[in-house]
Amino acid sequence: MKVRKWTQFRLGSVLVAVLFCALAAAWFSDRSHLKERIRQLSSRIATQEEQIARLQHRLEVRLEHAQTRYTWANADEFIEMIRTVADEETFNDKGPSLLEAEQPLIDDVVPRLIELLESKNERTVERALTTLQWIQQHAPEKIASHSSQVVTGIGPLLSSEHERIVAMSMYTLSSFGTASRGMLSELQTLMNDDDAWLAPDAAIAIARIDPHERQVVALRLVELIEMKHPNWYQAAFHLPQVADSDVARSVLEDAYADAETDAEREMATIALNQLPSVTEPE
Repeated sequence: MKVRKWTQFRLGSVLVAVLFCALAAAWFSDRSHLKERIRQLSSRIATQEEQIARLQHRLEVRLEHAQTRYTWANADEFIEMIRTVADEETFNDKGPSLLEAEQPLIDDVVPRLIELLESKNERTVERALTTLQWIQQHAPEKIASHSSQVVTGIGPLLSSEHERIVAMSMYTLSSFGTASRGMLSELQTLMNDDDAWLAPDAAIAIARIDPHERQVVALRLVELIEMKHPNWYQAAFHLPQVADSDVARSVLEDAYADAETDAEREMATIALNQLPSVTEPE
């Protein structure tokens, strides 16, 4: 009888110990998960606080700009801002105010911007291109009389050693539409260069400058996608804008099927999402 009680006592102790260990393990596990969750939330909160601070700063700058209604006394003052302002945020806030200027000031500034395109300073050239594109996009009537001079001034930049400047030049030229037809030969050469990173960008610029070239451009974009050009996703993104929907869908679905990475599949999906939805036959 005593042996049985002793066995029951030891077995009960073991069960209690096991239960205690299980509870302790569960407590430590929950505590670890809770600590990790708190760490993740703290990190997310810190990131969001930083984003809010940046957005608040940008809002304050924009409100200040809207309240002051910044105006330019003369062309020299605007050009000096382009040359000397340190950060892009200030440039992006002050630069567009030129669009509100009267025509005489625009007529003084544009030739100076064209001169800046020959600058050795990459940032200065980029800002001159950006400003010209702003005017053309938002106030084309104010720059219409200067279109041919602007296009001529941008032309040499297509041979720049800086890809960003070449890309910005093509985009700005395309915003001038048919006025940039004189640059089609240079753009076609770049478009047909299999080794050129900006070949897809050149094709897109051609389509915007001369809509009659859309079919040629579409065929070239398909080639760039199918050959897996290093910048093929740029071609894929713009293909729906120039190609027949059925053709574009077939090419992009093949690109998705042939994708080797999640990033490539995502690029193909983004391009496919630009196409109209397929309607089921009735």
